[in-house]
Amino acid sequence: MATGRDFSRRAFAYDLSKNVITKGEIYDIDVINQSIENILSTIRGERIFLLPYGSELPVVIFENLNDTNAELLLEKILDAIEVWEDRITVFREETRMNINYNTNSLTLELPYRLNQNNITGTFVRNIKFD
Repeated sequence: MATGRDFSRRAFAYDLSKNVITKGEIYDIDVINQSIENILSTIRGERIFLLPYGSELPVVIFENLNDTNAELLLEKILDAIEVWEDRITVFREETRMNINYNTNSLTLELPYRLNQNNITGTFVRNIKFD
């Protein structure tokens, strides 16, 4: 026997107060930061139905980084983000990647602007090479 259910008080996992435009895209700093994280942590070829998706970062972190190849890595990271995340404009000239040789880590600081509403945000990630 079916029982009537009241769904009006049900909690949703998605915050309905967020701005969802007609394409169903979400423009929110946390969502963009997660998207950038996904791009950076995905090895190219890892997604079967979207082979070019991802970045060089997961492969390069196991190589010896120096100032020369770190600049090349930063350019590849920025290129990947610009290809796969069209909701933002990255401020390339303000992007910073600091390598700490003593702790075998790097810090990536990537400022950007949301194209839809001109809100600025910054993606920051610390990566250890252990």
